[in-house]
Amino acid sequence: TKKDDIPVLIAGAWAVDKDNPQIGCVWLLSTPEITKHKICFLREMRKEIAKYDEKFSLLYNQIYIKNELAKSWLKSVGFRFPRSEKKPNVMDKAFRKIEVPENFEIFYRERPLKGLGE
Repeated sequence: TKKDDIPVLIAGAWAVDKDNPQIGCVWLLSTPEITKHKICFLREMRKEIAKYDEKFSLLYNQIYIKNELAKSWLKSVGFRFPRSEKKPNVMDKAFRKIEVPENFEIFYRERPLKGLGE
């Protein structure tokens, strides 16, 4: 935080394959302080995702299955959780085939497509 100089979080994204730099792995590590700064975090998170959209067409990673707070934040910026989607799309079905460690699930987000003139 600016006022107290208390660590809250660090996050980023990187290309997972130098031959296909459009696919990125997104990550975030936070301290319990994050719950005191939810609104600020969500506002900044949207800005960061917009920056990632300029670089990556697809972002993904894994999350502990019981981390409901983080999952709700991720959903609010367009990430999908293939195993729990009630109406799975083609990408959900593809991601469901990826094995993840026990008690974890995969999540992903495709860059929104822009129409003509945008």
